[in-house]
Amino acid sequence: MTERTPRIVYPLLVPDASIAAIMIVDGLILARNHWVGAAYAVGGLFFGLRFIRDLSTRVTGVGVTQLTWRGRLRLNWVDVTGVVRKPRSVLLSGAGGSIVLPIESFSDSNETMRFIYSRLPPELGVAADAANS
Repeated sequence: MTERTPRIVYPLLVPDASIAAIMIVDGLILARNHWVGAAYAVGGLFFGLRFIRDLSTRVTGVGVTQLTWRGRLRLNWVDVTGVVRKPRSVLLSGAGGSIVLPIESFSDSNETMRFIYSRLPPELGVAADAANS
């Protein structure tokens, strides 16, 4: 029996995309009259880029890939050197760079964390955390 890999639930990403679109459109309308509108549009771009980052994240049995400014970043589980758990995400660090996993965007965040912890190198000492999450 093969284990299912965690999948991002795309409707959970809709709020970021909606906020981005509204902020960009409103910002462009306001930018004609105020500098605040330009700042508003830039904020919308931030949400839009976060949406694209989250949408491009792929978790597999081999590792994680994510679209970044410099192309697609691939981080194999055996190459992970650090894990930082945040309220809505997990930061995985390795020699090739860092990947932010949007845990709240996965269909089952607890199952996703167990999946991640079960594949990390034992020397990180996070396997015990998987049982507690």
